[in-house]
Amino acid sequence: MMKKWFDILINKAKQSWSQLIVVNDPDQLGSDPLLLDLLKQDFAVVSFQGELSLRQFIRQHQSRQILILLQKEAACLPYDIEQNADLISWTLTDIFPRLDSKALRMFEMDGYQSIYEAYQESVATLGILDEQQTLFLIREWIAIGKVLAHEKGYGGIANVIKIRKHGEVLEKDSSAYDYTRLVKDIRQLLEQDKKDWPLIARRWGELESLYPAEMLETESYFALDHEISQLFQDYIIQEYDQLFFASYINGPV
Repeated sequence: MMKKWFDILINKAKQSWSQLIVVNDPDQLGSDPLLLDLLKQDFAVVSFQGELSLRQFIRQHQSRQILILLQKEAACLPYDIEQNADLISWTLTDIFPRLDSKALRMFEMDGYQSIYEAYQESVATLGILDEQQTLFLIREWIAIGKVLAHEKGYGGIANVIKIRKHGEVLEKDSSAYDYTRLVKDIRQLLEQDKKDWPLIARRWGELESLYPAEMLETESYFALDHEISQLFQDYIIQEYDQLFFASYINGPV
């Protein structure tokens, strides 16, 4: 059974034995209705709105562990409560460590489970993505039907990337053709027993010039990036003792 996207947040809270637990929740993840329902099975949950209401809530729930959500940027707890509480944080980075939080905040929270499931399937081939890369990846997942999610302020499902249909002939002067050609060239170079890393680097630089503005197949790009990183790491480990003389023998590198 697929885990819920917020399981790690619940586990963080359950690791505390303190009667008061303060959760710094800048992404307001604790606002998710299903997460709240599950939390209330084990905790008395309150979103901090002010000192008087908080103290009253604490008095009314002395027999339970109390989870206090800090969801406002300028929120400041009373000193005595903060000093007697266990402080933890919930962020989108806890859940999607390889994706950019700013990009994730652009999507409605009810789509996080779908994004999480796609992320778990692809995480082994992903690097650390920036905001634009994360947006492209999620939008591609949405476009191919892998993810069901909505961008905030958008009337329908985000579908801003046109995916090349299987068997479609690409024009030779198009960026799509260049992308396909470069990926093919790089893969052929990687298959060689003695890899020409300077040439691979040049081809990769050409490919990078098409990304992200002209990216068509984001997942294949990140898979290739991961493969190159692994192979180059192996090369460095195996050939390190010879690399010192590389520029002297072969010219500038």
